[in-house]
Amino acid sequence: MLTAMTESTSAQLRWSAQAMMPNQEYPYKIMYREKGKSWKSQKVSMPYAKLTNLKRGRTYIYKVGVACGLETAYSSSVFGEESYMYSTEQEFTTTEQIDEKSQVQCGVKPEIRIKNTNPLQDNLYPNTTFTAGDFPVTVLNATGNNGVYSGEGYVKVPYLQDTKIKVVFNGIKLNTERQLIDGKLVTTYDETESNVVEVSKEMNGLKEFAEELKREIAKKKEETIALFGEQDENFDKSLEEWAKEKEREYTETAKKESEINTSVAVEDNEVKQTESPSNLQKSKETTPENNKKGDVTYYIKHKNKKYYTGDKIKLPYKRKMLETFEMGDVADTTKVNFNIYYPNGGGLKTIIAGFEKKKTFFIEKHSEELLKLDIYAFAKVPDSIGVRIEIDKEVKKFDLTELKAIDLRNGNRVAKSGETLYYVNFPSIEKERRDTQFIAEIKPNIPKEEIPVSFINWTVNSKEFETNQGELDFKTSINEKQDKKITVKTGNPTKMSKSVQIKWVDGYNISVEVVSPAVQNALRKLSEYVNRIGSVLNKLDNTGKLEFNISFQGEEFLEEDKATRFYNVVRKGGFSGGINLAFNGFTYGADLKLAKAKIYLKPIIGLIASGQMQYEKRNDKKGFIEKGFAMNFGLQADLQAGGDLGLDLGVVNISANPYAGISSWGNIKYSNINKSIEGEIGIGKPYVGIRGEMTLGGYNIIPSGDFKYIWDNIKYETSPFKIYVK
Repeated sequence: MLTAMTESTSAQLRWSAQAMMPNQEYPYKIMYREKGKSWKSQKVSMPYAKLTNLKRGRTYIYKVGVACGLETAYSSSVFGEESYMYSTEQEFTTTEQIDEKSQVQCGVKPEIRIKNTNPLQDNLYPNTTFTAGDFPVTVLNATGNNGVYSGEGYVKVPYLQDTKIKVVFNGIKLNTERQLIDGKLVTTYDETESNVVEVSKEMNGLKEFAEELKREIAKKKEETIALFGEQDENFDKSLEEWAKEKEREYTETAKKESEINTSVAVEDNEVKQTESPSNLQKSKETTPENNKKGDVTYYIKHKNKKYYTGDKIKLPYKRKMLETFEMGDVADTTKVNFNIYYPNGGGLKTIIAGFEKKKTFFIEKHSEELLKLDIYAFAKVPDSIGVRIEIDKEVKKFDLTELKAIDLRNGNRVAKSGETLYYVNFPSIEKERRDTQFIAEIKPNIPKEEIPVSFINWTVNSKEFETNQGELDFKTSINEKQDKKITVKTGNPTKMSKSVQIKWVDGYNISVEVVSPAVQNALRKLSEYVNRIGSVLNKLDNTGKLEFNISFQGEEFLEEDKATRFYNVVRKGGFSGGINLAFNGFTYGADLKLAKAKIYLKPIIGLIASGQMQYEKRNDKKGFIEKGFAMNFGLQADLQAGGDLGLDLGVVNISANPYAGISSWGNIKYSNINKSIEGEIGIGKPYVGIRGEMTLGGYNIIPSGDFKYIWDNIKYETSPFKIYVK
C-alpha cells in the first residue's frame, strides 16, 4: 500500500512493503519523475521518504522498489547495481500555493516538535536532501555516519524566489526521516554573494560536458566515415570506450578541482572568522608605484617560492596542469582575481576570477595550449595593485621514430613508414572492411598527456583528421577499394612527418596450367614401363592397348601473405588418374583337365598416379617459388576371372568358382631432393584355377577341391629407373 501527502514543493511517501533484505544498506528505492521528464531516484533504509525540491502545481509519477536479493550470479545489472522489484506506478500533484507553514518569518523561532530520534544510518551523498524545520537542504558534500554529519549544502528560500543560499553544518544530527533533530546550519554574510549557490552549477557543468561529448562523438563518427567509409561494430565499441574515458577524465578533473577549491574556501573562511575587523585592510595595500623589485612586497607565490612582476615560472607541460597560485603581502580577506593574458604584454585571454587571494585551477583548460602566457593577480583595493608574471610551459623533447599500420586480423602483417599494407578484396565477400590500427612511435616514449594536442597531427589522403589530433594511435575500419595514405606529423622541437599506405587489390580465381611440362613428360615416360611389363601377357592375350587416363587441374588466385604486409599470387593444382594397358579378354580352360571348362580371363595392368603442387609469387618478387610438391604412384596388376563350368556326364555335379591372378612387385616414388621419379616394378606368373567340389553319385571325387594352372614362364621386371621432372 502506498500513500503520498503533498505540499507545494515536497511530498511525504509511505508504504507497507516489508524489506526482503533487511540487512541491506538501502532496502528501498523510490523512482519518481515529473510527467514527461526523466526519472530520478532516492534510496532509503526505512519504509518512508520525503521528496523535496519539487515544483508547485505539477503532477509526478512514482513507484517504490524493494531490494529483491536474488541469490544468483545475475542478481545485479550489467552496471553492478542492486536489483529491485517495483510497485505499480502511482501519481500525486503538488499544490499551487506556497504552504503557510513554509512562509519564513525573520526573527521568529519556529516551534518544531519531532518525536523520531532514531539516528539516520545512511550516508549523505551530494545532491541528496534532508530537512531543517520546513527547509529542504540539498547536500553539496558531507562526512559522518550514525546520524551525525558535517559538511556543506544549500537551502531554497521561497520569499527570495527560491534563491539557493549556501550553508555549512558541523556535527548536526539527523533522524531516520532525514530531519534535523540537533545542531544548526550556519550562513555568513558575504557582500560578494559567494555564499549564494548558482542554480545547479555543478549539474549544469556536467550537462554542458555531456552535450559537448555528444557533439564530439557525432563529429568523430562523421569525420571517420567521411575519411574511411562505413564502420563496423568494433568502431562503435572503441568510440564508446573513448567516450567513457573522456567522461572519467572529466569526472576526476572536476572532482579534484572542486576538492582543492573547497579546501581553499574552507581555509579562507576559517581565517575570516578568526581575524578581527580592525585588521581587515592593512597598510600593505599601498600604491601601484611599488610594483618594482626591491621596492614592493607584492608577489605571486607558487610552490613556496615568490615571484614578482616580470619574473618567469617554468612548468613541465601537462594537459592537466593543476597549479595553485597565491597573491602575497596582501590581507587575507583581500579580493583577488587571477586572469590569464597573452604573453609579451598581450591582452586578456581568460578571466579566472575567484575573489580569493589563493586560487587553484587547470592552466591548460583556460589557456588552450598557449606555451607562453602571463598570469595577472589583481587585488581589489582602493589603490588597485597587481602582479603579472610569465609562465613558460616546457614540453619535453622527443622525436617521431616510426609509424606503423597493423592488420588487426593478423598482427604479423605490419607496414612501417614509407611502406604499403596490402588488403585483398575477396569477390565472395560483400562490403569488405578491414580493422586497422595506426601507431606513432616516439623516442623517448613519453605519455601523450605530456604533449600538447596541437603537436600531434594526422592526415588521411592529405585531409586533416581533426578529431584524432593529439593521439598517438587510433583504430578504424578501412572499406574495400578505398586506398589510403595516413600521415602523422609530430616531434619537439623539430616536427617530422611519416606516412604509410593502405592499398586494396581485387581478388580473382582463374584456371591455369600448374603441372609443368617436365612433370607431364615424366608421366608419359612412365607409360613406356607400363607397356613393357604388360607386353609379356601377349602370350595369353595380344589385344592390349595402352591408355593414358591422367587429368590435370590448376587454379590461380590471390592471397594475403600471413607473415608480411604483401600479398601472394598462388598457383595450386595437380593431376590424378592412371596409365592403363586395356585388354579385351579371352576364354581359357584347356589346361584344367576337365571335360568341359569355359573360363573368361581379362588381364588388368595399370599405374595409378596422383600429385599436388603449389607455387607462390609475392607481389614484390619476380618469380614463383615452390611451396608444396607431392606425387604418389601405385602399380595395379590382376587377372580377372569368370565363366561356366560343367561335364558331359549327367551324373556328375560340379559346384565351383573360377579364379585367376598375377603377381606384382616393386614401387615408384617421387624424390623431392632429386626432383625425380624413381623405382623399379615387375609382374609375373599369372595363374588360373577352379575352386569347389565335384561329386559322382553323391561322392566327392576331388578331395582337394582346387584345379589350378600357373604360367611360370610369363614374367617381367624393369631395371631401376630415374625420370627427372626439372
